[in-house]
Amino acid sequence: MQFLLNRAKPWLTALTLLLLSFGRSAGALAQEETKVMHFEIRDPETRALVFAGTETVKTQGTQERKETVYSDTSKQELYREDALYEKASLRMLDYEASNKLTGELTKVKAEGANSRVQYRADASKSLREEDMKLGPETFHPKMIHQLIVRHWQSLVAGKSYQFDMLLPFRFQSLGFQLVHFKNLKVGNEERESFLLQPKNFLIRAFVPRMEFQFAKGPEPEIRLYLGPCPVPVKGETNKTMEMVFLPQGSHGGV
Repeated sequence: MQFLLNRAKPWLTALTLLLLSFGRSAGALAQEETKVMHFEIRDPETRALVFAGTETVKTQGTQERKETVYSDTSKQELYREDALYEKASLRMLDYEASNKLTGELTKVKAEGANSRVQYRADASKSLREEDMKLGPETFHPKMIHQLIVRHWQSLVAGKSYQFDMLLPFRFQSLGFQLVHFKNLKVGNEERESFLLQPKNFLIRAFVPRMEFQFAKGPEPEIRLYLGPCPVPVKGETNKTMEMVFLPQGSHGGV
């Protein structure tokens, strides 16, 4: 069991950096419309604000672009993602993520039927690259939000959605699943909660819970993520934090 835990830990941080994707459902965006969502990362016990950020979602015909920026409380940029993908197939066309704290760099670019994947763990490493052929049920972690919304009815009905998730930092894909966790009420708002977890139950036992809460409605909207933080908190990696999504028009505490 300890062997599995050690194998799971190295890719958990990188996975968390990739999978956090916010905004509204793809179907809720009209052509050429731009939406901006602000979020705060808080300690679930003390409620202290640690990081904050924004995600800008722009439609470009049949494509959509997401630009996500994480900042510290002094408004210094820590991490940036730029993702361009097809709305219909959710295929990642062009992706780049840069971690200013570590120098970690990830790039994914569609080239015909393949995807060119480039990755380095930190600034001291050379950029490694490989061509990967991805199936129609293999998705980049940035598509988790869209997958939940797209499979909403079956998930709420108790069916899991299983797929392969591209892990650029490992140059491979791994079986994951989305499952409905619970329904709840926060204030006057009805929510549905979902879990993202490895299909392999042995690995799942050692991976911290990754929970996504959405407001119910004809256009479900993300309200909260609870799980490993994508940015180290006072040097601690994979610290469980709350990522709270703010009402439209609010700019948060940073």
